Amino acid sequence: MRALVCIGPTALEALGSRASTNAAAGFASATFPAANRAIGYPFTLSEPWVITTLWVCSGATVGTNNVDVGIYDVAGTRLISSGAELTANANALQLFDITDTLLGVGKFFMAVSLNGTTDTLFRALVGATEKQALGMWQMASAHVLPATVTFANPGDTYVPLIGCAGRTTI
Repeated sequence: MRALVCIGPTALEALGSRASTNAAAGFASATFPAANRAIGYPFTLSEPWVITTLWVCSGATVGTNNVDVGIYDVAGTRLISSGAELTANANALQLFDITDTLLGVGKFFMAVSLNGTTDTLFRALVGATEKQALGMWQMASAHVLPATVTFANPGDTYVPLIGCAGRTTI
């Protein structure tokens, strides 16, 4: 039997409840911290998963900037991404159908970049030092998401509401 799975920043496989620890109001619509920046968070798989969909929770303002959502391995190699897509679906999920991608057991990173700061995504606020402790990273000048990222410590408090969905393998 194949089970459907979904990972976002608050999933147990990712940051868990720590993603909104410092955000009393939880996730809210807000502008991206810097144009062309990539922001990523770690997640760990205990069994192989086939990822079929990437997603972002668009904020109140959409349709001006392009967003790219993807997954990286621990070496910083991009495994899959949505490619640059115009933001859509105000205050709702924007889904990206991707080529089915098998991820094995281990650690990976969800990532997002936006090519401007006009449009909004849903995000939680977590202190930059706490983001570092949680294993989050950022990279400047990373839109579209590059084939290889250089992990740098985050300098902002933005935890984007992005993720992936798919199914476990037998």
